[in-house]
Amino acid sequence: MLCNTVPMIFSVEAIVHLTRPEHTSGFGFKVEANIGALALVAVSFVSMLVAFMVGVCLVLVLRIWHYFFYV
Repeated sequence: MLCNTVPMIFSVEAIVHLTRPEHTSGFGFKVEANIGALALVAVSFVSMLVAFMVGVCLVLVLRIWHYFFYV
């Protein structure tokens, strides 16, 4: 549950970073917002990847465990 909470928070922050510079006319603000959003989305992606890999490893380990000890 914790591994999925972090990507959701960072995804919402990335949306905030992308929508904030629409009200300003400077190009620099938009570039900084895109860089900030890209960093947040990268952290979100890595967190989701780690959560997925932990889930896959747990399923595989439990299947092997049940095969050897409960058959």
